[in-house]
Amino acid sequence: MRRRQDSEAPAATGAKASGASDPRGTGAVAAQVLGAGGPAGWRAGFGAGTAGPGPGHGVDRLVPVAAGAVILGTLCAASMVAAAPEVRPQLLARGTPAVFWALAALAGAAEAALAPMDAPAGGAEPRPARRLALATGVMLLAVLTLAAAAIGSGDPPAPAAAAGAAMMAAGAILRAAAIRRLGLRFNSTNTIAAGAALERDGIYRWLAHPSEVGLGLIAGGAAMMAFAPAPALLLVPLWGVTLARVRFEEAALVRHHADAYRAYRRTTFDPLPRWL
Repeated sequence: MRRRQDSEAPAATGAKASGASDPRGTGAVAAQVLGAGGPAGWRAGFGAGTAGPGPGHGVDRLVPVAAGAVILGTLCAASMVAAAPEVRPQLLARGTPAVFWALAALAGAAEAALAPMDAPAGGAEPRPARRLALATGVMLLAVLTLAAAAIGSGDPPAPAAAAGAAMMAAGAILRAAAIRRLGLRFNSTNTIAAGAALERDGIYRWLAHPSEVGLGLIAGGAAMMAFAPAPALLLVPLWGVTLARVRFEEAALVRHHADAYRAYRRTTFDPLPRWL
């Protein structure tokens, strides 16, 4: 499917040019951390890197399946290991573990399927941005694993489980919408190709940084479903790293788009603290 580009400037090729340019996805980082490997174009990031096949690029469709399978297997194992032996056969019957496993796996698979595989043009990847992206992916994976263990060893209240599941689903949809809208521009390098348009359409018409907001909803929803202190406490450093990544993004966008980006930020809702 051909994406409609902002009429303000020529189409961007291989670099982030959104109104809130989002670093790439934690599903890829989760897969890398777990040793799933991937194409050479994969970089750190379910919050970072350029990983997974983009729609219509003819790349291997097994990549999202592998990413989802690795995440699913890891979280299932965490729940099973944490559960008492007599409880393990009943985990699926309880419902909450199965819903949690499925949401996490589908979120990772969708991200791997939608994100571009090609490395972006426009310059070398800044080391701080890459390190922050990797840290985000590792911490998100840790939140999900701790949540899976807590769900396996306990019985979270039904209202908390339902609210957390809704948050995870909303976060996955938000991230998928951001990735699909940016297409090949979605990356973790904070570099923008010459002539790249400022994205003001799709989800970016209403919300700045939808990818980071989606990541927060996924992580927060997982902690809510677990209803346990360990994954909840890990949300603090995860969100701190996410805000640091936003700082790098916004600096790059201001350098490239100047007053156009400042005007965009004044008219677009952003639940994250303002850096400008």
